[in-house]
Amino acid sequence: MSSAVSIGEMVARSKGEKLFGAACLKLKIESSEASSRDGQAIYEALLSDLGLSAGEVVEFLRENETRVREALSRPKAKV
Repeated sequence: MSSAVSIGEMVARSKGEKLFGAACLKLKIESSEASSRDGQAIYEALLSDLGLSAGEVVEFLRENETRVREALSRPKAKV
């Protein structure tokens, strides 16, 4: 019996939160030099774990791209 927990099970999130996170990752991978197979594999694994489709993320981005890009451009909090 496996005790592995998927990302989607770690913290209860709404579908909107899941879509927002997947959209952030999609844009970061696309803008990175690592947008190759590795980045795509990570993105596809995330979609699977969250129970989302690529089409859902594309549609979410059509409606929320400005908000997602603004979130990605905010300064990160120092820990």
